Amino acid sequence: MLKGRPEALDLLIAYCKQQDLDLLKDIYYQAAMPQESANIAVLEAYQNGVNSLSEYKHWLLFNQTVSFSLGFGQANSGTSDRP
Repeated sequence: MLKGRPEALDLLIAYCKQQDLDLLKDIYYQAAMPQESANIAVLEAYQNGVNSLSEYKHWLLFNQTVSFSLGFGQANSGTSDRP
C-alpha cells in the first residue's frame, strides 16, 4: 500500500515508534527489515524495565531466534565474516 511512497512510510514509522510498536513490528516484518526488528527488541527491553545483562541477553536471543525462524539471516556457524 505504501510502496512508491517513501515519505508516507517514514511518517508511519515515526508515528509507530512513539505510539504503536506492535504495528511497527508488522511493518518491519512485511518489509523484511530484520535489523530494525532487532532494534525494537532492545527498545522493548528498556521499556519493560529490563535491569540486568542476563535479561537483555534473553531479549536479544529471543529476537535472533524469531528472525532466523522467519528466514532473516543465517545461524552462526562459528565462523566470522571479519578478516
